[in-house]
Amino acid sequence: APDVYTYTAVIQCYTKENQEGSAVKAVALLNRMIASCRDGNDGLKPNTITVNVVLDALAKAGDGGSARKAEEILNMFQVSCESCLDKVSLNTVSYTSVIDAYAKCGTPDAAQKAEEIFAMMEKEFTEGNRQVKPNTRSYNTLLNAWIQTGKKGSVQRAEIILKQMEEEYASGNLEVRPDVVSFSIVMNGWSKSGDPAALEMTSGVFQRMVTTYKAGNVAARPNLHSFVTLLYAIVNSGRAGAPVHAEKLLRGMYEDYKNGNVSAKPNTQAMTLVIDCWAKSGAQDAGEKAEALLDWMIGLYEEDKDEAFKPNQLTWNAAVNAWAKSRVFGKANRAKNVLDRMVKMYEMDAEEAKPNTFVYTAVVNAAAYTVGDSAEKRNAFEIATNAFKDLGDSNYGTPNHVTYGAYMTACRNLIPEGDSRVSTVETVFKKCCKDGMLNEMVLQRLESALTTEQFMGMIQDDMAPNGSVEVASLPKEWRRNVRDKKPRTKKYSKQGIAKRP
Repeated sequence: APDVYTYTAVIQCYTKENQEGSAVKAVALLNRMIASCRDGNDGLKPNTITVNVVLDALAKAGDGGSARKAEEILNMFQVSCESCLDKVSLNTVSYTSVIDAYAKCGTPDAAQKAEEIFAMMEKEFTEGNRQVKPNTRSYNTLLNAWIQTGKKGSVQRAEIILKQMEEEYASGNLEVRPDVVSFSIVMNGWSKSGDPAALEMTSGVFQRMVTTYKAGNVAARPNLHSFVTLLYAIVNSGRAGAPVHAEKLLRGMYEDYKNGNVSAKPNTQAMTLVIDCWAKSGAQDAGEKAEALLDWMIGLYEEDKDEAFKPNQLTWNAAVNAWAKSRVFGKANRAKNVLDRMVKMYEMDAEEAKPNTFVYTAVVNAAAYTVGDSAEKRNAFEIATNAFKDLGDSNYGTPNHVTYGAYMTACRNLIPEGDSRVSTVETVFKKCCKDGMLNEMVLQRLESALTTEQFMGMIQDDMAPNGSVEVASLPKEWRRNVRDKKPRTKKYSKQGIAKRP
């Protein structure tokens, strides 16, 4: 006949599956065991392992109902003197699983409930139950509960709890020594907090982690996740020196890795993040800096064919965008060269990053905002046109509304006013409508490239009866492949003079 070990094994299977309904099945089996025991079958009396496995299943379910059920089970075994429950001795794992259930459930009161469970565990421990002593995992789970709420003051509370861990560890409590996970959880909270001091606070936690590691806490050795979290804080700070700071950290990670810290090994995500930081910086040399990092990545990848350094589509797109957003002469050519390298690498090896609509659009955008004399602008427009056409003729994607908007901008900025501009814009506009890619942004770019009369001449037949220009009033097939966030409503008189909506 099935015994407690059989039932527990089945519950463990449900827990490992972690499929929808697994927690419900686990609880149902626990209830069946208790009911059978009450009917006289002592062989199905649940033990501590049984209960902990059920609590783990409830934690993995990740919803409020499961968290409340986990607390209910905890309370049942905590206060009951019933003989069918007397083989269960709640321990640190039991309480930590319930804290974890609240950490993952996402309810407004989740962190507060998690802290209440933690307080119950501390109280029981101080009253003499040595089996429920809080440990590093208990604290980390509580930290995660506060960070996951995202509510005002949550990261500050997590900071206090982390410092409590540090103080207890410094006082000799080795059970709660903060590890890299502890510090990284709080770093992550600060980096995404939106607090004006987010960078300083994230950096401060990182430095405390480094300090305790150097003092002998080997569990606090910084790893890739903690480095990347700090990179995010730097990038999101918007500070003038952010890309320089981020690149210095990235190269420091690589040196740390070369010196033996395998867990600090940078990867594509980290490198792309820094390239993108340069792209968004507006720095004069952003394009050169971003492409130099791309070259470094490619060199590291080709040296050992190490996938950790392999540029992906986001990497290439960020490098092209860095040129697009720079303010240097010849940026259209430099952006095109990056795209050409990407295409060449992919055509030589289909395992490389495949070019896509975004990277072609970035080249069009780079050309669109070219500055210089007429020769420079003619060259830039040729690059924009070739990129636009090449995308349409390729198997890499098709122009989307952003591509059309960028090309409209290229027409406005690079073709002198006159019949040539009008003719080109009209051709592009018709193709855009045919492809179903017209939206608010494209319509605005169309208007900016033409005089009011020219613009009215292209869309007058499709204006709303009240004389307004609204994307929603234009033929549906023109906009069938995009979803507009904000409708356009701009009124014109019969003479084409704009009125206030």
